[in-house]
Amino acid sequence: MGSGTGRGLLYLKTMFPDLRVAGVEPSPDLRKIGHDKGLSQEELADGDAMNLAFADSSFDLVCEFGVLHHVKFPRQMIGEMLRVAKSGIFISDSNHFACGSLPSRITKRLLRRTHLWKAAYWLRTGGKGYTISDGDGLSYAYSVFDDYDYIRSCCGHVNMVNTCGNGADPFRSAQNVALFARKDQSLLQGRL
Repeated sequence: MGSGTGRGLLYLKTMFPDLRVAGVEPSPDLRKIGHDKGLSQEELADGDAMNLAFADSSFDLVCEFGVLHHVKFPRQMIGEMLRVAKSGIFISDSNHFACGSLPSRITKRLLRRTHLWKAAYWLRTGGKGYTISDGDGLSYAYSVFDDYDYIRSCCGHVNMVNTCGNGADPFRSAQNVALFARKDQSLLQGRL
């Protein structure tokens, strides 16, 4: 999902030559770079993460690496990932509740707990709901924890790893979180 120039796809193809890889990327400029490096049109295709052109359970595993915080409706993208995944999904993305100074992190978590986080962020961004930076482009204040309960309700089996931080509690300490969710078909009935 959001394969960019196909760097991750090329790495997987090199490490696991028998593996079938397929990535979607909406930017023609980024896809062209991947195609110039040897990825086929089928391996790196035009695609909309909100409406994937794949049948249910088309892939064993569906992954995203740092894309959800660029999407206005990340839960819709996660729903599509779950729909086309046969066995599970892997997400590696940000956790804005662990970013910033200690007072900033405490304030954000307090606002989240009181259900005021979205309103506060909307005010902070002047009503846009997103920020634009040279390093990351357009991004929303996203945390994997925003969709953790939804993913768990669909999958049942969720493992999370703190990939960028210290401490036993990833919510408080991990600026980036890796999450693997194995699908439980009995829980998916009527959810997707």
